[in-house]
Amino acid sequence: MIGSILVNTPIWVWALLGGLLYLGWLQSRDRQVSKYRAYLMPVIMVTWSLHSNVLSFGVSNDAMVFWGVGLVTMTLVASQLFPVKRASYHVDEQTYFVQGSWVPLCLILGIFMTKYVVGVLEAMRPELLAQPITVSLLSMLYGGFSGLFASRAVSMWRIERATQQF
Repeated sequence: MIGSILVNTPIWVWALLGGLLYLGWLQSRDRQVSKYRAYLMPVIMVTWSLHSNVLSFGVSNDAMVFWGVGLVTMTLVASQLFPVKRASYHVDEQTYFVQGSWVPLCLILGIFMTKYVVGVLEAMRPELLAQPITVSLLSMLYGGFSGLFASRAVSMWRIERATQQF
């Protein structure tokens, strides 16, 4: 069954996975990034997550509320418990120095795998995606991954703010 799923997966999905793996690998390297680029990744990933949620479940109240709950909860929790500590902001250049991390790759793969599972369910068991519990859990999962990316942006903003106060 798993072999059948993998074989029947469209080629563009594997190409997307390759691109996402490359993007995640880039995040594992120490780098100097502009202020704009530091916030671009969280914006893209939150947008992709919301888009995936809407494509999967529409703009239903349940789907949007649970996505929002996942986003806000994980943003607040992760920004307090796991702030980005291995970064610094350079006011004159308006750039961040960010030490590499494999965490973004894991988060990217988490969103990808959630979207992949939803795609498989759409093809094989679409009735499951109509169940309120499935919609709620998957929407919260999409939102939670978004919240983890958003918490990174919050941490970067805090680093910038703390640097500018001195």
